[in-house]
Amino acid sequence: MLWNPQIEISALFILILFIFFFRLQRSIPVLGNMIYHFLLITNLVLIIVDLIASYTSSYFWIYPIWLNQILNMIYFFTLFLIFHLFDLYTRVVTYERSDKKLHKWKYMKLPLYFMVFLLLTNPWTSIFFSMDNLGGFSRQLGFYYIITTYLFYHVIAATFILIKNGKNVSLKEKFSLFFFVFVTISGV
Repeated sequence: MLWNPQIEISALFILILFIFFFRLQRSIPVLGNMIYHFLLITNLVLIIVDLIASYTSSYFWIYPIWLNQILNMIYFFTLFLIFHLFDLYTRVVTYERSDKKLHKWKYMKLPLYFMVFLLLTNPWTSIFFSMDNLGGFSRQLGFYYIITTYLFYHVIAATFILIKNGKNVSLKEKFSLFFFVFVTISGV
């Protein structure tokens, strides 16, 4: 497997700078700031796990298969969590600036619970990925269809909430949220 870590290492350093400057400027414990900070930390974990998983997959004869399996499961869990946190952050930012209350929190968690359930059953079902006896990693149909559907669900829900209730959200915040959507979709 050919592995080129320069992009991930560059993203790691940029993300560490973002976290550092965000903590300096936005130390107010508002719900939106806390969710955004958790979103940055989750992205940091995602990049670190991706670097470690790519390294162990490149030298699969040295590392056990169960280690690669666990690293890939952590990677997918953080990926699911990033989509969920983005949707949550968009809702909180939108509702903080309007007079409406944020409701139906428990229903928002159901897709995340479903994805975590599928991920926990992955070692037996191989719905998202599979590992062969030599440590080779291959994506399965669930990666292409279920994860993409999960991503688009959160993107469409967040965009709908932003358009419907985002009258008081500044243009700068709308641009940053839509830019995040664009980068996320192009990354998948």
